[in-house]
Amino acid sequence: MSGSANAEQLNQALAAVELAAQNGRISASGEVNLRRWLTEPQYRRYVPRILQMIEAADFKTLDTLFWEVIDFGTGGRRGLMGELGSATINERTISESAHGLAVYARQHKPGQTLSGVVACDT
Repeated sequence: MSGSANAEQLNQALAAVELAAQNGRISASGEVNLRRWLTEPQYRRYVPRILQMIEAADFKTLDTLFWEVIDFGTGGRRGLMGELGSATINERTISESAHGLAVYARQHKPGQTLSGVVACDT
């Protein structure tokens, strides 16, 4: 599938994800997180690739990519690296982490000049 998805394609994909969850082919949390990535504007660029996986009925991979939202812990966010998905370290999840840290820092150090570092240990 190329280009952006139309409403019909998106509705079909969402129905396929719901059916996969009902049939135990994807976890309930995977369904919730996948639904977000299909419908929320910040994830738009990933939709064509997700639709390809849904069309191929690759729900095992989709569940691996979306079964959780990686927690932010004392060591930052750690997990499998992947091209997309809430359960992997990827460009989007790192961007969300950096944004969250920036919001936190601004709330706790208002008016101060702040800086930060994003690092990789693998």
